[in-house]
Amino acid sequence: MKPIELTHSEDKVLSVIRATTEPIRSKEIAELTNLSVRQVFKAIENLRHKGIPVVASRNGTTGVKIAKTEEEKEKCIRTLTNQSAKILETSTRLKNADLETWKKRVKVM
Repeated sequence: MKPIELTHSEDKVLSVIRATTEPIRSKEIAELTNLSVRQVFKAIENLRHKGIPVVASRNGTTGVKIAKTEEEKEKCIRTLTNQSAKILETSTRLKNADLETWKKRVKVM
């Protein structure tokens, strides 16, 4: 099996996630690693792209963790799929927005 090569930032983020027993918030990871929250988000995205099962938890304790079961992984996949569907819908609505006539059509209810 081919080894997974990590950048220094990805390694720092993964080390913090692996060291916790509960989900950890990105802000906390940023504080512990001296990275910005944006860098943490990017590292998490990259870790997922490299095949590391970093999942988000929003029920109870919010944050990220390494999935230990298929159920945890599938739950995160469902959440991401739903989010992407909403983003796609918003993108389509924005694409269809008329720059010239929207002001005339606004009506406060």
